[in-house]
Amino acid sequence: CHSMTKISDRTFVICGGRDMIDEISQVYCGMWDGVHLRWTYMKPLKNPRSNHGAIFLKDKLVIVGGSHWTESRKLCRSVEYIEIRKKLRTCQWKKGKDLPFDAANPICVLSCNGEYGIITCRSKSPLWDKAIDQIAIMNEKLNVTLVNEET
Repeated sequence: CHSMTKISDRTFVICGGRDMIDEISQVYCGMWDGVHLRWTYMKPLKNPRSNHGAIFLKDKLVIVGGSHWTESRKLCRSVEYIEIRKKLRTCQWKKGKDLPFDAANPICVLSCNGEYGIITCRSKSPLWDKAIDQIAIMNEKLNVTLVNEET
């Protein structure tokens, strides 16, 4: 239900998830020194969420989609990000532009050259369905473009 994202060779960040009752907004940073794993609290997510995607794009940790009910709206299109600096505990989460599609349980991968992220979200069918499943490209400015199939 939570995400875990590598942000350097020895540092990773765990975001969100779910406890026994509801989604959570906690964020933890794990730092490995070769012998010990040290945990540090970071600022919480703006929106509690679980079943979300995460990607480290350039200097930003980006959290996309997932699920959480706020009043009557499920936040499955929302994006938030944090610019990673040396003092991780002081970094603030910022709201990004919403995705153009619902993204519960999205899969996020970084391009080989690290220039863009690929976000995909499956429908409820067990296999890929190009008629309803979505694929998008996110650039370093966090702009998202849907990938159209070839004609």
